[in-house]
Amino acid sequence: MLKDVLIRTQLPLANLRAQTYDGASNMSGEFNGCQAEIKKQQPLALYTHCGAHVTHLITSKAVSAAPFIRDALDAVQELGNLYSQSGKFKSTYLDTNATKPEIQSPTNLKPICPTRWLTRRPAVKSVMDNIEYVLQALANAAANFGSTTAARASGLYSTLKKAKCYLGLKASLPILTLMEALNRSLQAKDQTVEGMIQCAKVLKDQLTQLRDDEEFSALFTEVTGFIEETDEMESFCEPRRRKVPSKLGSGLFAPSEQTVQEQFRRQYFAAIDSAIANLDNYFSATDIHKYGQIALMLTSGKANPAVIDRYPELSSDLELELKFFHRQFPSETTIEGIHKTMRDMNPQMRQMFRAVEQLLRLLLVSPASSCTAERSFSALRRIKTWLRSTMGQTRLNNLMVCAVHSDLLMEINPLDIAKEFVSNCQTRRVVFGRM
Repeated sequence: MLKDVLIRTQLPLANLRAQTYDGASNMSGEFNGCQAEIKKQQPLALYTHCGAHVTHLITSKAVSAAPFIRDALDAVQELGNLYSQSGKFKSTYLDTNATKPEIQSPTNLKPICPTRWLTRRPAVKSVMDNIEYVLQALANAAANFGSTTAARASGLYSTLKKAKCYLGLKASLPILTLMEALNRSLQAKDQTVEGMIQCAKVLKDQLTQLRDDEEFSALFTEVTGFIEETDEMESFCEPRRRKVPSKLGSGLFAPSEQTVQEQFRRQYFAAIDSAIANLDNYFSATDIHKYGQIALMLTSGKANPAVIDRYPELSSDLELELKFFHRQFPSETTIEGIHKTMRDMNPQMRQMFRAVEQLLRLLLVSPASSCTAERSFSALRRIKTWLRSTMGQTRLNNLMVCAVHSDLLMEINPLDIAKEFVSNCQTRRVVFGRM
């Protein structure tokens, strides 16, 4: 199918230099995936795992490494589902302070959508900012609603009122904030692989700073103080004591080996360690190392003969032009800086660095994310609804073009379209006349 589209759009496969997909095995499989099949015909088509997908996977694995954070986020997810599915519960929650106009009403609760990557932090923040209203609404629902909704509300009330759950929400915020900031930056249209790698390094440094005993102690103290001030919240439970085996003792319980703070600190650090380790694993996989060889040539000014021989569009003059370019512009050591310099350069001057410009173009076409393409899938879901299930392929394609390129569509004069529509048929010219 991909080859058919390339042929129809007159894009030769010989010019393909990069491809990016999500982590599904049918697309990214090393031997039989789509990228592997394309590489068999065009080895120069470097495969890059979509940076936004990578960040989403890293966040999921980091959350799963800390059970108290994982359980707290699951409770937020279930609360969001109850809020969206039960209009009665939603009304009860929003009307919590209806009799007290001087107090601000609670904000809407947001569910955690598994397919929308930037919903975790807003959902957690919404629950934390309105935790007292949430608990009151859940207690009311558990006591007065029907059996199914009451059972769900009762379970959520028992979970959310525990100090362990609130600590999980509080501890997840720093991690989610950093991961979602990276995810948002990688969804930009102008993001490059080099920029993606640099963002990953910055995020790794920020996560390393979070792994600090004093940071977690301050976080735990803040949560403890909030729990003591809130009547409906339950305090922390002491860690379970391990029973000494009969052959080693008298059957009594041994003293606890760790405090409550130490117990959750270990899990919190495990989540951070998981994120750091997966950052290294995911962003060093696929063909990023080959991309790094190309980028190093441009930023350092030192040509790599093996890379030059690999790409037919790179000329033998590249080595001399790179040295000349870096002597002329010694301060430019990043791809973004070189790109800006080449773009601002007058055409006559740019002709002197034609080989360097070709190398820069090769780097800029390497995609870091497939989010732009996936936005077309979102548009498809809005266009082809259940009421349009019998729509033909030709009409669907035309509507999709109009929806995706709506900015260009708004620039077209509808009167010009009407004139062309009438002029294409004699019958229409008779009915509508000349326009």
